[in-house]
Amino acid sequence: MKQSKLFGKTLREAPKDAEAVSHIYLTRGGFVKQLSSGLFSFLPLGFKVLKKIVDKIKVRSKDHTQNLLPESSSRLKRAAFFLENFIK
Repeated sequence: MKQSKLFGKTLREAPKDAEAVSHIYLTRGGFVKQLSSGLFSFLPLGFKVLKKIVDKIKVRSKDHTQNLLPESSSRLKRAAFFLENFIK
């Protein structure tokens, strides 16, 4: 599917406060939206990509145990809960 057919819009110019190349590409491509300094929200296309990545990781590591870092475990658990229950 072409990006022009999606309901999300892309940006022609990079955000003024963007310094990292990944931030510029993800924002311009319509994957994430910056809410405030250091706080981003996934847009529908970003969630679709995130779900595909999580599914591929689960398939590749089904024989291995899942280890989460203590400081990021709550965020990852919330993201996993959202992906499993709301995106199908």
